Amino acid sequence: MATTVLVPGDTPTIVMERVFKAPRQLVWNAFTQVEHITKWWGGPGCVNDVTLDFRVGGKWTHKMKLPNGVEFTMDWVFTEIDPPNRLGWGGDGECGKEKDSASMLATFSDVPGGTKWKLLSTFTDAAQRDYAVSKGFARPIEVSNEELERYLATLL
Repeated sequence: MATTVLVPGDTPTIVMERVFKAPRQLVWNAFTQVEHITKWWGGPGCVNDVTLDFRVGGKWTHKMKLPNGVEFTMDWVFTEIDPPNRLGWGGDGECGKEKDSASMLATFSDVPGGTKWKLLSTFTDAAQRDYAVSKGFARPIEVSNEELERYLATLL
């Protein structure tokens, strides 16, 4: 199943959804445990260096190197942790010299055949959201989700 991407015109948000063919606890673990995150985040061939202080107010530092040599550094802070239902974080990310900032809220719910994941990305304003869209904000997440689906299958 593909990831759906919605960009509502009336709010500075991007909404993404996908159903993973795995139990909710396993999907939650894949999103919240370093040993899993490093296996799928960024897609095939991506190298991840991740440090988590997994508590509200704790830092999530994520350095990612794509196969083409492009590097991303993300410094986030956990804003909400409700296992295995909701995970919130926010902070800054960069690609080269471009920085962006958004708050993220992922929800996980049981559906027939798996787990529905929904990501609400909220930006400061519509201009910031539109800039993120123009730079391809959703594509790396879609690629990561494809890799996550493959990875989850190896854990079942």
